[in-house]
Amino acid sequence: MPSWFGWTVMEAPAVAVCAAVYLDGKNAGQIVPLAFLAMWQVHYLNRTFVYPLRARKGERKMPVLVAGSAIFFNIVNAYINARFVSEFGQYAVEWLYDLRFLFGLAVFAAGMALNRHSDTVLMRLRRLGETGYAIPHGGGYRYVS
Repeated sequence: MPSWFGWTVMEAPAVAVCAAVYLDGKNAGQIVPLAFLAMWQVHYLNRTFVYPLRARKGERKMPVLVAGSAIFFNIVNAYINARFVSEFGQYAVEWLYDLRFLFGLAVFAAGMALNRHSDTVLMRLRRLGETGYAIPHGGGYRYVS
């Protein structure tokens, strides 16, 4: 299957399953679990829909087995996280002001910014039609390239 389509198909369960399982939880209406759901959805909506729309639509293919394996993983991952946050986790409103949450939120935002920038660097690595080996530079790549 086309890689951009496979990417969308394999990531979509993370968005849909998480929302469905979350909404079934007894704590779904509480503010802290909603904050966790919002962070999850922002991340996976970006991965599922924004990234493939930004990526070049080349001739690259993805094996169906890869997409199928990722679908399975994303269903299990979304179920476990959503069920814990909306059903089993107990969070007082004060959790939102706790330094651990605020630090985690800052790490999340920094990671999201780094991920988006890294995607952009990779997308600009080669001109359309170019092939061959290329090394990304800049951003977080300065530490690994």
